Amino acid sequence: MEFPCTVLLGKLWQIQLRDANQVRQLVMKRAHYAIAILALAALASITPAMAAQDNSTGGGAGGVPHGNGTQSAPGQSRGNNTEHDMPDGVRYFDNGTIITKMEGKASKFFLQEKVHFYPYGTPQTRGAPDPVVPCPPNNGTGSPYPYAILRSHCGLMEFDPLDNETMTQQQLEQNQQYWTYDGDAPQENATYAFYRDTQGLHIGAEAPANGTYAGYFAMSANTTASLFHSVITTPVRAIPSNGNYFQNGMYVQTAQANVNYATCVSITNNVGTVWAVVHTYGTANSAVKFDLLWMDNSPNQPLTRDCTIITNGSNYLRVYMDGQMVYTNSTLNLQMPMPLNAYLEPESSYAGQILYGTYNDYYETSGDMLGISSVPAGSSEAKILDRAGNLVASSPVSGSNASIDIGRFHDPINGTLVITGTGNGTVASAPNFYNIFGGDNYTVVVTPKAPQQPANLSATAVSPTQIDLSWSPPAGDGGSPITGYMIERLQGNSTTWSTAEADSNSTATTYSDTGLATGVPYTYRVSAINSVGAGTPSNSAYAIPYSILTLSKSGLVASDPLNQTENEQKLLAGQSFWTFNGSAPEENASYNVFEDSEGFMLR
Repeated sequence: MEFPCTVLLGKLWQIQLRDANQVRQLVMKRAHYAIAILALAALASITPAMAAQDNSTGGGAGGVPHGNGTQSAPGQSRGNNTEHDMPDGVRYFDNGTIITKMEGKASKFFLQEKVHFYPYGTPQTRGAPDPVVPCPPNNGTGSPYPYAILRSHCGLMEFDPLDNETMTQQQLEQNQQYWTYDGDAPQENATYAFYRDTQGLHIGAEAPANGTYAGYFAMSANTTASLFHSVITTPVRAIPSNGNYFQNGMYVQTAQANVNYATCVSITNNVGTVWAVVHTYGTANSAVKFDLLWMDNSPNQPLTRDCTIITNGSNYLRVYMDGQMVYTNSTLNLQMPMPLNAYLEPESSYAGQILYGTYNDYYETSGDMLGISSVPAGSSEAKILDRAGNLVASSPVSGSNASIDIGRFHDPINGTLVITGTGNGTVASAPNFYNIFGGDNYTVVVTPKAPQQPANLSATAVSPTQIDLSWSPPAGDGGSPITGYMIERLQGNSTTWSTAEADSNSTATTYSDTGLATGVPYTYRVSAINSVGAGTPSNSAYAIPYSILTLSKSGLVASDPLNQTENEQKLLAGQSFWTFNGSAPEENASYNVFEDSEGFMLR
């Protein structure tokens, strides 16, 4: 069904802009104004008596869907999760610890997954480029089961709580980073304003005259995300002006030329407020077709709603309102090629006062499914459990993979993953509690253990104050690479081990212990370290740093090894220390003297 777009066409050609990109932005957003036409029938069905029953916190997503989509049964809400209700909180966990204020700082990276984030702080601390923080890791090693579930890809792509700082319009205009601010209100000479505080991002517009639309918006950077979320608040249940409208919503739109988008939007007139899901097709110059995919026809609808739009931009669109799936279709022709933009935008044709749309808790993820690969044989089900051990969501295992649909939940889910097998026994688990996001991917690995003991430890004293150690690596590393060694020692008669080196941070199998006491025995043992920690100690070995003695006076008077080869003639001619004599010459007796290797011979 096609709808007239007189508001769009009647005003577009009055605009004189040199910048073609400005024209395109106005065209895109002017197309949003025509949504009001879709609401006429539904709004007409709301009586003034209904509208007077103000219950802004009640109501639900009811009604019958339109178009080719289907409406599901109401989805489960996630229940009470600590991080969801944290005042002033960032809803962010690092190694399982709640961080309520980032103070403009980023911690270590996990797999270099970068997530844009607007931290706490003044505009001066938020300078370009956008600060980045890692996705919270789950790379601990505390699983007591044979296998551990470790995250290989984080689905969180962008996150801005929008209620974590106070900034004026001037500050926001001067610090346009992830969000840029624009609209046609200035060209219409219409009143507009925007600012941030602890309630969220507020964007307001007032028509220059009743029946003339004006709007302003915050536009995200280009993104390949497929899940978009924000909490949207419309300021009033009805406006005191017949035939005029205030619209307030989150639009997900292709960043390419055509005006094609999907939106969850509130539409308010003098009768009341309704919420709808709409898709539009257009050209580079205008939106030409509007499809009303779903509308809530119930009375007294809440003025604040939690909206999640999931789309691949091609054929798939799913929308959740307040945790309930209100529309899903996988056979559409959306014509919204990547990349996409998100718009947070109010538009008004009411000239009585400026009306503000309020937005908070904005995030983007790469999808609504959580994937697990390398699931061990014999596994039957993958589950997400909360901190109390309650089941949040689950999915059967198919082959070596599992995929859990978490699109209906508010991200992040603070919990843990487990995989069960025969008899519902746990086969694998994540090592701790952490934040889980749509689009996360996980891999099941053998649970690392502490390494085995090093072997062949020897200790050698090499100086009066140094002992050198050497050893052989462990036969097994416990399923996690060796990263270093811990060296312990006993000094003298002590029975308490002290640490000579807590972690060598090296795979070298030698160590020199210096600064020791001379003459004191030292006993050593060595333990290998991996991601789990230190393993079993090695055998012990000891040595004593020795003393060096200096000879000041020798008691030796003379010495002769008597092992040279000398004949009689040479010995008799060279008498020095030894002299030779006897009675044999006077007795005319035979005699002989010589020296060889066996000694000194006289005969």
